[in-house]
Amino acid sequence: MSKFIQKTTFLLIQIALLIALSKTIKLTNLIQNKTISFFIFLGILALYILAIWLSKKISTDVLKVNLQFSRINADELWLIVKTYLIQITATILINLLAIHFIGHVKQVNQDNINHFLSQLSPANLLLAVMYAAVVGPILEEFVFRGYLMNAFFKPNQQLYKILLSAFLFAIPHMHSIFLTPATIPTFLSYLVLGLSFGYVYSRSNKITVSMGLHILNNTISLIPVFLFMN
Repeated sequence: MSKFIQKTTFLLIQIALLIALSKTIKLTNLIQNKTISFFIFLGILALYILAIWLSKKISTDVLKVNLQFSRINADELWLIVKTYLIQITATILINLLAIHFIGHVKQVNQDNINHFLSQLSPANLLLAVMYAAVVGPILEEFVFRGYLMNAFFKPNQQLYKILLSAFLFAIPHMHSIFLTPATIPTFLSYLVLGLSFGYVYSRSNKITVSMGLHILNNTISLIPVFLFMN
């Protein structure tokens, strides 16, 4: 029981840190002075990198799991691409069903991200893209796949690992923790994302593969921001 409590405590610390950093970075828009805002943004990114190191160290010291950055081979690249295509197809189907049964789809978290990015100065926008497309996904993969999927289940319980990591990944991305008919499509979309990341990590047993899929997904999701930016 003490090991379970220890593992759970370290998981909650990492999730709380991740949420705190993501909330803090959005407050930089409230700072009028662009120079000060830039350096605060830069400092938060540095904290993200420190959090990545901390999460990796926790996995190494607590779970005795060695999560190394290793090169992605051709088979793993194809795994990333085909899983992304399946995931995006599933997300489109969820949205179509939501439109049919609810009448609309409102991706509040994605809308907030798009609005946040559209208000940034060019320098801060560059840092924000690094955060949203690279640094954020790396930290989330260390927490939800690297740590979580190795902490609570036996090696042969892959399905339980994937389901739990996907569920806990989806919750912090929601605008509200309470599910309503209007927010269920958003929750299911993030759940599908989490399932995709967990699946490729389970198949490859390499954290860089789930990071690759996560970075690909976030990078593509940023394209509309730049296409429709004033």
